[in-house]
Amino acid sequence: MDSNHNFYIETPQSYNKLCDKKKEELNDALFPLNGNILKNFFSNKSEIKVICDDQPDIRVEFIESNTNKTIGLEMVKCYLDSRGFKNKNYRNRPQINNALKDICEAAFQTLEKDNEMAFLMQKAKRIQAIFHHEIITNGFNRCKQVKNEIAKEFVMQLRKCLMNQIQCPGRYIQKIQISETGYMPANLCDRVEILSDMMSIVLPIDSMQFDPIALKVKQKREKLHGYKKMNKNQDVTEWWLGISIPHDAYLKVRGYKFPLSANLESFENNGTLIAEKYDRIFLIDRVYDLVIPIYQKEKM
Repeated sequence: MDSNHNFYIETPQSYNKLCDKKKEELNDALFPLNGNILKNFFSNKSEIKVICDDQPDIRVEFIESNTNKTIGLEMVKCYLDSRGFKNKNYRNRPQINNALKDICEAAFQTLEKDNEMAFLMQKAKRIQAIFHHEIITNGFNRCKQVKNEIAKEFVMQLRKCLMNQIQCPGRYIQKIQISETGYMPANLCDRVEILSDMMSIVLPIDSMQFDPIALKVKQKREKLHGYKKMNKNQDVTEWWLGISIPHDAYLKVRGYKFPLSANLESFENNGTLIAEKYDRIFLIDRVYDLVIPIYQKEKM
C-alpha cells in the first residue's frame, strides 16, 4: 500500500481471518490515515501502530515528544435514511448490489486468463461498473440467461474502457470506469464496485431529520460517553469519527456541509445536552476517493 507514513498494522488474528466488518473498518480507516489530509499531523510522530479493536474500532498508538499517545477511531457506514422519503428509489438495495457484484467478479476472473487483458488490468486499482438505476433499485431476472448477458456486457465494457475505446450504454450497464489511484484491495475481485448512474446528492438541508450524516454523528456521540468510561480506554488522548460512504450507498458527498441546526457543540438527546464530542470527524467516500474533514475541535 502506498503511504505517507510508516504504519505498523496490528490485528488480533491474521488479516484473512478477520470478519468482513473488521476488514472493511480497517481498510476504510487506513484510507484517511494514509492520505495527505493527515500528513502534517503524523509528520512528527514515531512508532505508529494501527490496531484493530472494539469500542473503539481502531486504536492508533504513537510516540510524540517522548510521550505515548493513543487515538480512538470509531468507524460507521452511512446510507441514505429513507424514513423521510416515500419513493422507494431512494432506498438502498444491498441484495441487488451483491448479486450484480457476484456476476461481475466471476466475469472479471475469466478476463485474468487473457494475457493482454491481465496486463492492462494491472493499472486498474478499482473497477467501477455503473449500472442503470432501475436495475439497482428494481432488480433483474436472476435466470442464467440474464446473468450471462450481464457478464458479457461487463466484459465488453471493461475491455473498451481499458483500451480507451468509446463505450456505448448497454441494456444493463451505463459504462465502466477505472481508478488508477487510491488503495488497491489485496483480493483482485474486491476491486469491482457496483454503482448507480443516478447517485443521490446529500444536499445541505437545514434539518437533522433528513441529513443522514448529521444523524450518524448524533448516534455515535450518544455512545461516546460509555466508551470513555472503559478502563481500557483511559489512555486515549483523542477521539476521532470516520463516516464511510460505501459504494452501494449511492450518495454524493462532495461539497457537503453540516446543517446549521445540527450544531456540533449542542447536540441533544430527548432534550438532554450530549456533552461528549469527537475531536475530529471525517467523511470517507470510497467511490470518489475523497476524505472530507467536517469537524475539528478547537484547541484550548
